[in-house]
Amino acid sequence: MDSKNETTYFFTNFPTNFSEYDMWKNFQRRGRLKEGFIPRKLDWKGYRFGFVRFQDVKNVGELEQDLNKIRIGKAKLHNNIARFKKDE
Repeated sequence: MDSKNETTYFFTNFPTNFSEYDMWKNFQRRGRLKEGFIPRKLDWKGYRFGFVRFQDVKNVGELEQDLNKIRIGKAKLHNNIARFKKDE
């Protein structure tokens, strides 16, 4: 696995009924999705969050802008590049 060609995004602000399957449907249209995960635990504010990992992202900023346009029902998804890598 070559992690140099992977870009991970942290996302939040999605409905409680949003599943990993829903996540795949929404994110796979925007790039080569390698992995996605929504943990059962909540963040320190009590909100759900998740991570998606894309392979071979050509323009990280452009993809981030595209991901920021995703709406799940009335909720606008919030995302940014993950601060830490999985193996850190």
